[in-house]
Amino acid sequence: MEDKKSLNFFERIYYSIFKFDKYDMFLEEKKSIATRYILILTLLATLLISFIEVFTFIKVYDRGREYVLQDKLPQFIYKDGKLHFSEKVENYDEQVNYYFLADTNNLNDEQKKEILNKTIDYRYALILFEDKVVFSVNGFSTSYNIADYSEALDISELNNQEFIKIMNSLSSIKVFGMVFGMVGISMYIAQILATFMNILLLFLSGILICRFINLVLNKSAIYNITCYSITLSIVITLLYNIFYFITNREITNMDTVYLILAYIYLIASLFIIKQEVSKQKIEIKKTIKNINIEKGKTVEELEKEKEAAKEENKKKKEEKKEQKEDKESDLSSKKVPNNGEPDGSEI
Repeated sequence: MEDKKSLNFFERIYYSIFKFDKYDMFLEEKKSIATRYILILTLLATLLISFIEVFTFIKVYDRGREYVLQDKLPQFIYKDGKLHFSEKVENYDEQVNYYFLADTNNLNDEQKKEILNKTIDYRYALILFEDKVVFSVNGFSTSYNIADYSEALDISELNNQEFIKIMNSLSSIKVFGMVFGMVGISMYIAQILATFMNILLLFLSGILICRFINLVLNKSAIYNITCYSITLSIVITLLYNIFYFITNREITNMDTVYLILAYIYLIASLFIIKQEVSKQKIEIKKTIKNINIEKGKTVEELEKEKEAAKEENKKKKEEKKEQKEDKESDLSSKKVPNNGEPDGSEI
């Protein structure tokens, strides 16, 4: 087995995807190492996804910029922190799946919430209320108070003609940098929260699976296995965004696919670890059995030696007894004269 301490970040990705039968190498790893791995993996995936999303958004921006420069935007005015359009504006660009709405009527919170809920149906959405701008990418929304934004840009009043001048001054590169920062940060926070919610769900499932298959693992080990099990799901999400960027084709139920892949890796790795533990137990039992057999032979030999020693002692005792009896018989024969015959002294 390769030493887990020698694995770099990309080797961990490789092992997590293609070597899940080696997940036992992460069992004794510190939780902080697995957590750092997930944070870095999510960061890299988010940066790449954000780059793709913002690059696509630039296409949308260029279309909108052309729309504004051609003076197709209805008349509006910004004054005293409020935005007012002469009419409600609603557009949808099917080619890039972009939705635009400008509704500066006096909408209540419920009406605004209902409008914002629709943004999840589009890849990009830009919503203008009288006091707020909402930008959404794949359901991840970021809102800005118009008053705060205009104050930062030192804009007190704005109309169509002035807005056209601003659009002329903003290059695609500048917009890319601004949007990339906003989208990247908001998307990373959202992705981290979503990832760790899925890890928590998988972690709890891992505890139940271990109990079901009678596998004894501490919670730290289960957490580590969970973190590495979700690797392929994160990579697949990244590949899906690249696919969507190239083909503009959406795959439904990607969230379900995300969890299914993670569960497959989690269950498979736990069962493989269970098999390895069972093999180790069998080997230990065989070793113990062999030791016991060896001990049994030694005991038999000792018993034989003891029996032989007893027999030897018994023989020695019998010999001593016989020698003693012989001595006693010799002494008794010496005490009786003439071998016990009368010598005439009795008369």
